Amino acid sequence: MKIYYCREKDEYAGLFVVAETRGLAKKIFANEVDCHFTDVRTEIRRRHVPEFKGRCLYPDVEEDQATLERYCLEYDEYEG
Repeated sequence: MKIYYCREKDEYAGLFVVAETRGLAKKIFANEVDCHFTDVRTEIRRRHVPEFKGRCLYPDVEEDQATLERYCLEYDEYEG
């Protein structure tokens, strides 16, 4: 699995997404924020992470926060 940072086209804020491929990350993010698949932009942040479930990582969810800390990722004031 990989961790991607996904955002909508022309937006700075977004979410970290755990997914096997870029396409799956875009699909998960598009479904979560209700936007069109082709409007999602991605940046890979971590490769080969031993996660088993594709999902969005939220900073205010305890389990997700632990995952973000484990991979030294954090949202800044301008990101999601």
